[in-house]
Amino acid sequence: MITKLIIIFFYVYLEVQEIKKIYAIRTYLLENMSERATLKQLANKYDIGLTTMQKLFKATYYQSIHSFVLSARLEKACYLLKDSEKSITFIANEVGYIKASKFSAFFKDEKGLTPKMYRKLYKN
Repeated sequence: MITKLIIIFFYVYLEVQEIKKIYAIRTYLLENMSERATLKQLANKYDIGLTTMQKLFKATYYQSIHSFVLSARLEKACYLLKDSEKSITFIANEVGYIKASKFSAFFKDEKGLTPKMYRKLYKN
């Protein structure tokens, strides 16, 4: 018995204007990590529909805006923990957490270590 495998390719057509907006949103998120902008605020700021923004961001960067922000926060936190003497509370605020305890819980869930343990283990 021969099994047929059907592969369907989905092509997403993005207009240059939309790509520029999605790139600008990504840049804004990276440069303003300590700010707590809502998706609706981002959509209004960049004059793009909320659903369109979410779909295009995912099509462009292969992850949701929320996942992107969490990953970027974690990456920046790791960098700051390794390469600076800044307090964990300062780092938590720098990457968008109001409470250091929430940051520590998130960090431990993702890395399996507390920020303090991570710093001690990976400090340059």
